[in-house]
Amino acid sequence: MQYVAQGATGDVAFVRIARLASALARPFDSFDESAWSSASLLPRELRALSASAHFGNPVRAVALRTVVGDDFDLPAASLHQIGESWEGRLALWLVSAPLEEIEQVGLLIAAAVLHRAILHTTAKATRQRVQLALGPAAFVVATQEAPVLYPALAASEAPDILRSLLSADDAQIQRGFVRFGVGALLHRAAIVAPQLARLIQNRLPPDLQAPVTGTLPDLDRRLIMKLIGRRMPSWSATIG
Repeated sequence: MQYVAQGATGDVAFVRIARLASALARPFDSFDESAWSSASLLPRELRALSASAHFGNPVRAVALRTVVGDDFDLPAASLHQIGESWEGRLALWLVSAPLEEIEQVGLLIAAAVLHRAILHTTAKATRQRVQLALGPAAFVVATQEAPVLYPALAASEAPDILRSLLSADDAQIQRGFVRFGVGALLHRAAIVAPQLARLIQNRLPPDLQAPVTGTLPDLDRRLIMKLIGRRMPSWSATIG
């Protein structure tokens, strides 16, 4: 892709752009099937066609156009401008980062943003539900790290948000936390990289594309980088 060839001004910048190009070149692997599947063909049928010597290129081209939209345009200059800010680097990374890592970061951010409400949860059964949903790492963030290291991340609407999340079935509570945290990341990334917002959204499974509970917080860059640096150091090296 031309913008990749033109855009490499440094090793880190080149890696970001190359990963974006790689994701776009492999729409069937990089984006959720809900973004590229056809009503007339099953996802497995489209994948099989994409591997065909005769039909592979046009099928991948159609899938990519479905993912990015007809008006997608991202020249080298725009990529460089996006990469100059933390939010832009975050957006570029979200297009290509492994989905399981995105979900894990979302869970950690939800734990940090909602930590004050979680700490004020006194009912033993409720606290156990929160602990089970967050998992060991995110629960430690909510109950030990965030109050000391990231107290300013606490959302003013946290009690209402937590109450809404806990109103779901036990099997869905964790996904609610993940959706809230990922939504906060996407909100911040879209501020400076609206061109990538659709790509990032199309990477997510449908349950994470649904509207989040409550008002999304405006994440503090310094504190989020501190959290990511402690818990996801590979992300810190890429978007820091």
